[in-house]
Amino acid sequence: MGHDALAYRMYGDLAAWWPLISPPERYAEEAAFTTRVIQSAAIPVGEVLELGSGGGHSASHLKANFDMTLVDLSEDMLEMSKRLNPECRHEQGDMRTVRLGRSFDAVFVHDAIEYMVTESDLASAMATAFVHCRPGGITIMEPDHTAETFEESRGQDGSDSDDGRRVRYHEWTRDPDPSDTWIETDYTFEFRHADGSVNTVHETHRTGLFPNAVWERLLSEAGFETAMVTEETSENRPPRVFFVGHRQPAGCPPHPAPCPTISGTGNLRHPHLLGLVSRSGGRTTIPGIRHASGAAHNSSTPTILNRFGQTSSGSAQRLKSAVSLSKAQMPCTSGSSGKNEMTLSSTSSNPSRRATACDRWLSGTMQLKSRSSPSSSNPYWTAAAPASVA
Repeated sequence: MGHDALAYRMYGDLAAWWPLISPPERYAEEAAFTTRVIQSAAIPVGEVLELGSGGGHSASHLKANFDMTLVDLSEDMLEMSKRLNPECRHEQGDMRTVRLGRSFDAVFVHDAIEYMVTESDLASAMATAFVHCRPGGITIMEPDHTAETFEESRGQDGSDSDDGRRVRYHEWTRDPDPSDTWIETDYTFEFRHADGSVNTVHETHRTGLFPNAVWERLLSEAGFETAMVTEETSENRPPRVFFVGHRQPAGCPPHPAPCPTISGTGNLRHPHLLGLVSRSGGRTTIPGIRHASGAAHNSSTPTILNRFGQTSSGSAQRLKSAVSLSKAQMPCTSGSSGKNEMTLSSTSSNPSRRATACDRWLSGTMQLKSRSSPSSSNPYWTAAAPASVA
Protein backbone atom coordinates (compact mmCIF):
# COMPACT_ATOMS: atom_id res chain seq x y z
CA MET A 1 0.00 0.00 0.00
CA GLY A 2 1.09 3.56 -0.47
CA HIS A 3 -0.16 7.03 0.38
CA ASP A 4 -2.40 7.09 3.51
CA ALA A 5 -3.35 3.45 2.90
CA LEU A 6 -3.32 2.66 6.60
CA ALA A 7 -6.27 5.04 6.99
CA TYR A 8 -8.43 2.65 4.98
CA ARG A 9 -10.20 -0.17 6.79
CA MET A 10 -9.96 -2.37 3.70
CA TYR A 11 -6.25 -2.79 4.47
CA GLY A 12 -6.65 -2.82 8.25
CA ASP A 13 -9.38 -4.51 10.26
CA LEU A 14 -11.10 -5.71 7.06
CA ALA A 15 -7.96 -7.32 5.60
CA ALA A 16 -9.21 -10.82 6.50
CA TRP A 17 -11.96 -10.31 3.91
CA TRP A 18 -9.50 -9.43 1.12
CA PRO A 19 -9.47 -12.93 -0.46
CA LEU A 20 -13.25 -12.60 -0.95
CA ILE A 21 -13.16 -8.96 -2.07
CA SER A 22 -10.49 -9.67 -4.70
CA PRO A 23 -9.90 -13.43 -5.06
CA PRO A 24 -6.34 -14.55 -5.94
CA GLU A 25 -7.41 -16.61 -8.96
CA ARG A 26 -8.55 -13.44 -10.74
CA TYR A 27 -4.93 -12.28 -10.94
CA ALA A 28 -3.73 -15.23 -13.04
CA GLU A 29 -4.00 -13.73 -16.54
CA GLU A 30 -2.54 -10.37 -15.56
CA ALA A 31 0.32 -12.05 -13.69
CA ALA A 32 1.11 -14.17 -16.75
CA PHE A 33 1.41 -11.02 -18.87
CA THR A 34 3.47 -9.31 -16.17
CA THR A 35 5.81 -12.32 -16.17
CA ARG A 36 6.40 -11.88 -19.90
CA VAL A 37 7.29 -8.22 -19.43
CA ILE A 38 9.57 -8.96 -16.46
CA GLN A 39 11.43 -11.52 -18.55
CA SER A 40 12.22 -8.83 -21.12
CA ALA A 41 14.95 -7.46 -18.83
CA ALA A 42 18.48 -7.30 -20.19
CA ILE A 43 19.56 -9.79 -17.52
CA PRO A 44 18.03 -13.12 -16.52
CA VAL A 45 15.45 -12.44 -13.82
CA GLY A 46 15.41 -14.64 -10.74
CA GLU A 47 14.79 -12.29 -7.81
CA VAL A 48 11.82 -9.91 -7.87
CA LEU A 49 10.83 -7.25 -5.34
CA GLU A 50 7.15 -6.33 -5.19
CA LEU A 51 6.33 -2.99 -3.60
CA GLY A 52 2.79 -2.53 -2.29
CA SER A 53 2.21 -6.28 -2.43
CA GLY A 54 -1.01 -6.20 -0.39
CA GLY A 55 -2.49 -9.62 0.28
CA GLY A 56 0.02 -11.26 -2.06
CA HIS A 57 -2.46 -12.18 -4.77
CA SER A 58 -0.18 -11.20 -7.68
CA ALA A 59 2.75 -12.90 -5.96
CA SER A 60 0.76 -16.11 -5.61
CA HIS A 61 1.16 -16.47 -9.39
CA LEU A 62 4.52 -14.75 -9.95
CA LYS A 63 6.27 -16.99 -7.41
CA ALA A 64 6.05 -19.89 -9.85
CA ASN A 65 8.74 -18.17 -11.93
CA PHE A 66 10.54 -15.86 -9.51
CA ASP A 67 11.97 -15.68 -6.01
CA MET A 68 9.67 -13.04 -4.51
CA THR A 69 10.29 -10.48 -1.75
CA LEU A 70 7.09 -8.68 -0.76
CA VAL A 71 6.87 -5.23 0.85
CA ASP A 72 3.68 -3.59 2.08
CA LEU A 73 2.77 -0.79 4.44
CA SER A 74 -0.02 -2.77 6.13
CA GLU A 75 0.92 -5.46 8.63
CA ASP A 76 -2.62 -6.86 8.35
CA MET A 77 -2.26 -7.35 4.60
CA LEU A 78 1.19 -8.87 5.07
CA GLU A 79 -0.29 -11.40 7.47
CA MET A 80 -2.80 -12.43 4.81
CA SER A 81 0.00 -12.71 2.27
CA LYS A 82 2.11 -14.87 4.59
CA ARG A 83 -0.72 -17.40 4.74
CA LEU A 84 -1.00 -17.48 0.95
CA ASN A 85 2.73 -17.23 0.19
CA PRO A 86 4.66 -18.74 3.11
CA GLU A 87 7.70 -19.36 0.91
CA CYS A 88 8.08 -15.64 0.07
CA ARG A 89 9.99 -13.10 2.15
CA HIS A 90 7.83 -10.35 3.67
CA GLU A 91 8.91 -6.89 4.84
CA GLN A 92 6.83 -4.07 6.27
CA GLY A 93 7.60 -0.72 4.67
CA ASP A 94 6.41 2.34 2.75
CA MET A 95 7.25 2.18 -0.96
CA ARG A 96 8.32 5.82 -0.84
CA THR A 97 11.00 5.34 1.79
CA VAL A 98 11.78 1.65 2.35
CA ARG A 99 15.41 0.60 1.84
CA LEU A 100 16.22 -3.10 2.13
CA GLY A 101 19.96 -2.74 1.63
CA ARG A 102 20.07 -5.04 -1.40
CA SER A 103 19.06 -5.13 -5.06
CA PHE A 104 16.87 -7.32 -7.27
CA ASP A 105 16.68 -8.30 -10.91
CA ALA A 106 13.22 -6.74 -11.17
CA VAL A 107 10.94 -4.45 -9.18
CA PHE A 108 7.19 -4.78 -9.64
CA VAL A 109 4.44 -2.46 -8.38
CA HIS A 110 0.85 -3.44 -9.05
CA ASP A 111 -2.06 -1.00 -8.61
CA ALA A 112 -0.89 0.01 -5.12
CA ILE A 113 1.17 2.61 -7.00
CA GLU A 114 -2.11 4.50 -7.40
CA TYR A 115 -2.00 5.51 -3.73
CA MET A 116 0.71 7.96 -4.76
CA VAL A 117 -1.49 11.04 -5.19
CA THR A 118 1.20 13.68 -5.78
CA GLU A 119 4.12 13.80 -8.21
CA SER A 120 6.44 13.97 -5.22
CA ASP A 121 5.06 10.71 -3.80
CA LEU A 122 5.20 9.02 -7.20
CA ALA A 123 8.79 10.18 -7.73
CA SER A 124 9.75 8.81 -4.30
CA ALA A 125 8.30 5.40 -5.14
CA MET A 126 10.21 5.36 -8.41
CA ALA A 127 13.42 6.29 -6.60
CA THR A 128 12.85 3.32 -4.29
CA ALA A 129 12.42 1.09 -7.33
CA PHE A 130 15.65 2.36 -8.90
CA VAL A 131 17.67 1.89 -5.72
CA HIS A 132 16.56 -1.75 -5.51
CA CYS A 133 16.91 -2.55 -9.24
CA ARG A 134 20.18 -4.11 -10.43
CA PRO A 135 21.96 -2.81 -13.55
CA GLY A 136 20.29 -4.49 -16.51
CA GLY A 137 17.15 -5.03 -14.44
CA ILE A 138 13.60 -3.88 -15.01
CA THR A 139 10.88 -2.05 -13.09
CA ILE A 140 7.19 -2.38 -13.96
CA MET A 141 4.38 -0.20 -12.58
CA GLU A 142 0.76 -1.08 -13.31
CA PRO A 143 -1.79 1.63 -12.46
CA ASP A 144 -5.44 0.95 -13.21
CA HIS A 145 -5.87 4.40 -14.76
CA THR A 146 -3.95 7.20 -16.41
CA ALA A 147 -5.27 10.65 -17.31
CA GLU A 148 -5.61 9.46 -20.91
CA THR A 149 -7.58 6.29 -20.11
CA PHE A 150 -9.70 7.30 -17.11
CA GLU A 151 -13.47 7.13 -17.37
CA GLU A 152 -15.97 7.41 -14.56
CA SER A 153 -17.22 3.95 -13.69
CA ARG A 154 -19.52 1.99 -11.43
CA GLY A 155 -19.39 -1.69 -10.61
CA GLN A 156 -20.33 -4.44 -8.22
CA ASP A 157 -18.73 -7.72 -7.25
CA GLY A 158 -18.20 -10.18 -4.45
CA SER A 159 -17.65 -13.83 -3.64
CA ASP A 160 -18.39 -16.57 -1.12
CA SER A 161 -16.13 -18.73 1.04
CA ASP A 162 -16.48 -22.35 2.08
CA ASP A 163 -16.89 -21.33 5.73
CA GLY A 164 -20.14 -19.49 5.05
CA ARG A 165 -18.76 -15.95 4.80
CA ARG A 166 -19.92 -13.78 1.90
CA VAL A 167 -18.98 -10.35 0.57
CA ARG A 168 -20.86 -8.10 -1.82
CA TYR A 169 -19.78 -4.58 -2.70
CA HIS A 170 -20.52 -1.63 -4.95
CA GLU A 171 -17.91 0.84 -6.17
CA TRP A 172 -18.11 4.18 -7.91
CA THR A 173 -14.96 5.83 -9.26
CA ARG A 174 -15.09 9.48 -10.30
CA ASP A 175 -12.89 12.54 -10.72
CA PRO A 176 -14.32 15.38 -8.60
CA ASP A 177 -11.80 17.90 -9.91
CA PRO A 178 -10.05 17.17 -13.25
CA SER A 179 -7.53 19.93 -12.55
CA ASP A 180 -5.81 18.01 -9.73
CA THR A 181 -3.89 14.71 -9.62
CA TRP A 182 -6.32 12.41 -7.81
CA ILE A 183 -9.64 10.62 -8.17
CA GLU A 184 -11.99 9.03 -5.63
CA THR A 185 -13.62 5.61 -5.35
CA ASP A 186 -16.57 5.09 -3.02
CA TYR A 187 -16.99 1.54 -1.71
CA THR A 188 -20.02 0.09 0.03
CA PHE A 189 -19.41 -3.39 1.46
CA GLU A 190 -21.90 -5.91 2.82
CA PHE A 191 -20.24 -8.60 4.94
CA ARG A 192 -22.18 -11.74 5.85
CA HIS A 193 -20.35 -13.57 8.64
CA ALA A 194 -20.24 -17.33 9.17
CA ASP A 195 -22.80 -17.01 11.99
CA GLY A 196 -25.26 -15.31 9.62
CA SER A 197 -24.85 -11.78 10.98
CA VAL A 198 -24.46 -8.95 8.46
CA ASN A 199 -22.77 -5.56 8.64
CA THR A 200 -22.06 -2.87 6.09
CA VAL A 201 -19.05 -0.58 5.70
CA HIS A 202 -18.63 2.49 3.52
CA GLU A 203 -15.35 4.25 2.81
CA THR A 204 -13.84 6.48 0.14
CA HIS A 205 -10.36 5.91 -1.29
CA ARG A 206 -8.33 8.65 -2.92
CA THR A 207 -5.85 7.54 -5.60
CA GLY A 208 -3.52 9.28 -8.03
CA LEU A 209 -4.20 10.08 -11.67
CA PHE A 210 -1.33 11.24 -13.89
CA PRO A 211 -0.78 11.66 -17.64
CA ASN A 212 1.46 9.18 -19.44
CA ALA A 213 4.05 11.90 -19.93
CA VAL A 214 4.38 12.38 -16.15
CA TRP A 215 4.91 8.66 -15.59
CA GLU A 216 7.60 8.55 -18.26
CA ARG A 217 9.29 11.76 -17.09
CA LEU A 218 9.48 10.67 -13.47
CA LEU A 219 10.79 7.21 -14.40
CA SER A 220 13.44 8.88 -16.55
CA GLU A 221 14.38 11.30 -13.77
CA ALA A 222 14.74 8.32 -11.42
CA GLY A 223 17.39 6.93 -13.78
CA PHE A 224 15.44 4.49 -15.97
CA GLU A 225 15.13 4.16 -19.73
CA THR A 226 11.36 4.15 -20.19
CA ALA A 227 8.72 2.38 -22.25
CA MET A 228 4.95 1.96 -22.17
CA VAL A 229 3.39 -1.46 -22.65
CA THR A 230 -0.29 -1.98 -23.35
CA GLU A 231 -1.67 -4.95 -21.45
CA GLU A 232 -3.11 -7.92 -23.32
CA THR A 233 -6.26 -9.03 -21.50
CA SER A 234 -9.44 -11.00 -22.12
CA GLU A 235 -11.20 -9.28 -19.20
CA ASN A 236 -14.19 -7.05 -19.91
CA ARG A 237 -12.39 -3.79 -19.25
CA PRO A 238 -9.98 -1.44 -21.04
CA PRO A 239 -6.41 -2.77 -21.04
CA ARG A 240 -4.03 -1.14 -18.60
CA VAL A 241 -0.90 0.73 -19.57
CA PHE A 242 2.21 -0.68 -17.90
CA PHE A 243 5.06 1.74 -17.32
CA VAL A 244 8.39 -0.03 -17.76
CA GLY A 245 11.78 1.22 -16.62
CA HIS A 246 14.98 -0.49 -17.77
CA ARG A 247 18.06 0.16 -15.66
CA GLN A 248 21.06 0.36 -17.94
CA PRO A 249 23.41 -2.65 -17.87
CA ALA A 250 26.81 -2.05 -16.30
CA GLY A 251 29.39 -1.11 -18.91
CA CYS A 252 26.86 0.17 -21.45
CA PRO A 253 27.22 3.97 -21.65
CA PRO A 254 24.13 5.82 -22.85
CA HIS A 255 24.09 7.09 -26.41
CA PRO A 256 22.88 10.66 -26.89
CA ALA A 257 20.95 9.81 -30.05
CA PRO A 258 17.34 8.63 -29.69
CA CYS A 259 16.77 4.92 -30.07
CA PRO A 260 14.28 3.34 -32.46
CA THR A 261 11.44 1.27 -31.13
CA ILE A 262 11.44 -2.46 -31.85
CA SER A 263 7.77 -3.31 -32.01
CA GLY A 264 5.89 -6.42 -32.62
CA THR A 265 4.02 -8.46 -35.09
CA GLY A 266 4.96 -11.85 -36.39
CA ASN A 267 7.14 -13.76 -33.99
CA LEU A 268 8.26 -10.95 -31.70
CA ARG A 269 7.65 -12.05 -28.15
CA HIS A 270 6.40 -8.65 -27.01
CA PRO A 271 5.61 -5.58 -29.10
CA HIS A 272 6.84 -2.76 -26.89
CA LEU A 273 10.45 -3.59 -26.00
CA LEU A 274 13.27 -1.32 -27.02
CA GLY A 275 16.80 -1.75 -28.34
CA LEU A 276 19.70 0.46 -27.21
CA VAL A 277 21.46 1.67 -30.32
CA SER A 278 25.09 2.73 -30.65
CA ARG A 279 26.81 3.94 -33.82
CA SER A 280 30.44 3.78 -34.85
CA GLY A 281 31.45 4.77 -38.37
CA GLY A 282 29.13 2.99 -40.74
CA ARG A 283 27.99 0.35 -38.24
CA THR A 284 24.83 0.51 -36.16
CA THR A 285 24.67 -1.90 -33.22
CA ILE A 286 21.62 -3.01 -31.25
CA PRO A 287 22.77 -4.84 -28.10
CA GLY A 288 20.56 -6.97 -25.92
CA ILE A 289 19.08 -9.23 -28.57
CA ARG A 290 18.83 -12.60 -26.90
CA HIS A 291 16.97 -15.86 -26.89
CA ALA A 292 13.75 -15.47 -24.87
CA SER A 293 14.37 -18.71 -22.99
CA GLY A 294 17.91 -17.70 -22.01
CA ALA A 295 19.15 -20.84 -23.71
CA ALA A 296 21.94 -21.00 -26.28
CA HIS A 297 20.92 -20.22 -29.85
CA ASN A 298 21.04 -23.20 -32.16
CA SER A 299 19.43 -22.98 -35.55
CA SER A 300 16.99 -20.14 -36.04
CA THR A 301 18.59 -16.83 -36.98
CA PRO A 302 16.40 -13.75 -36.42
CA THR A 303 15.95 -11.06 -39.00
CA ILE A 304 14.73 -7.51 -38.51
CA LEU A 305 12.41 -5.51 -40.68
CA ASN A 306 11.70 -1.80 -40.71
CA ARG A 307 8.19 -0.38 -40.66
CA PHE A 308 7.92 -0.85 -44.43
CA GLY A 309 8.46 -4.59 -44.11
CA GLN A 310 11.94 -4.39 -45.63
CA THR A 311 14.69 -6.66 -44.36
CA SER A 312 18.14 -5.35 -43.61
CA SER A 313 19.37 -6.79 -46.91
CA GLY A 314 16.88 -4.70 -48.90
CA SER A 315 18.55 -3.08 -51.89
CA ALA A 316 16.81 0.26 -51.25
CA GLN A 317 18.81 0.70 -48.04
CA ARG A 318 21.89 -1.21 -49.24
CA LEU A 319 22.22 -2.77 -45.83
CA LYS A 320 23.24 -6.18 -44.68
CA SER A 321 22.81 -7.80 -41.29
CA ALA A 322 25.79 -9.24 -39.46
CA VAL A 323 24.17 -11.31 -36.73
CA SER A 324 26.10 -12.97 -33.92
CA LEU A 325 23.76 -14.81 -31.58
CA SER A 326 25.35 -18.17 -30.89
CA LYS A 327 24.98 -17.75 -27.12
CA ALA A 328 22.53 -15.93 -24.89
CA GLN A 329 24.94 -13.69 -23.02
CA MET A 330 24.64 -10.40 -21.25
CA PRO A 331 24.70 -7.21 -23.34
CA CYS A 332 28.14 -5.66 -23.78
CA THR A 333 30.03 -8.88 -23.15
CA SER A 334 33.27 -9.39 -25.01
CA GLY A 335 33.96 -12.00 -27.64
CA SER A 336 32.55 -12.39 -31.10
CA SER A 337 30.74 -15.71 -31.45
CA GLY A 338 28.77 -15.22 -28.24
CA LYS A 339 28.31 -11.46 -28.34
CA ASN A 340 24.75 -10.60 -27.56
CA GLU A 341 24.03 -7.97 -30.19
CA MET A 342 22.87 -7.41 -33.74
CA THR A 343 24.97 -5.24 -36.05
CA LEU A 344 23.73 -3.53 -39.21
CA SER A 345 26.18 -2.22 -41.78
CA SER A 346 25.87 -0.79 -45.25
CA THR A 347 27.66 -2.21 -48.26
CA SER A 348 28.85 1.25 -49.21
CA SER A 349 32.59 1.92 -48.95
CA ASN A 350 31.93 5.46 -47.75
CA PRO A 351 31.61 5.49 -43.89
CA SER A 352 29.43 8.60 -43.88
CA ARG A 353 27.10 7.11 -46.48
CA ARG A 354 26.97 3.86 -44.55
CA ALA A 355 25.96 5.64 -41.34
CA THR A 356 23.32 7.68 -43.19
CA ALA A 357 21.88 4.54 -44.76
CA CYS A 358 21.65 2.80 -41.40
CA ASP A 359 20.00 5.79 -39.75
CA ARG A 360 17.50 6.09 -42.61
CA TRP A 361 16.63 2.41 -42.47
CA LEU A 362 16.27 2.42 -38.68
CA SER A 363 13.89 5.37 -38.68
CA GLY A 364 10.37 4.49 -37.69
CA THR A 365 9.24 1.25 -36.16
CA MET A 366 11.14 -2.01 -36.52
CA GLN A 367 10.08 -5.59 -36.09
CA LEU A 368 12.22 -8.44 -34.84
CA LYS A 369 11.19 -11.94 -35.81
CA SER A 370 12.52 -15.44 -36.17
CA ARG A 371 12.84 -17.14 -39.55
CA SER A 372 11.08 -20.25 -38.31
CA SER A 373 7.99 -20.79 -36.22
CA PRO A 374 8.57 -20.83 -32.46
CA SER A 375 8.13 -24.06 -30.57
CA SER A 376 9.13 -25.50 -27.22
CA SER A 377 12.61 -26.17 -28.58
CA ASN A 378 12.80 -22.97 -30.61
CA PRO A 379 10.97 -20.23 -28.70
CA TYR A 380 10.56 -16.61 -29.62
CA TRP A 381 13.43 -14.23 -29.84
CA THR A 382 13.11 -10.95 -28.02
CA ALA A 383 14.79 -7.58 -27.79
CA ALA A 384 15.84 -7.23 -24.19
CA ALA A 385 18.03 -4.15 -23.81
CA PRO A 386 17.13 -0.86 -22.08
CA ALA A 387 16.47 2.05 -24.33
CA SER A 388 15.22 5.57 -24.89
CA VAL A 389 12.01 6.35 -26.71
CA ALA A 390 12.58 7.79 -30.15
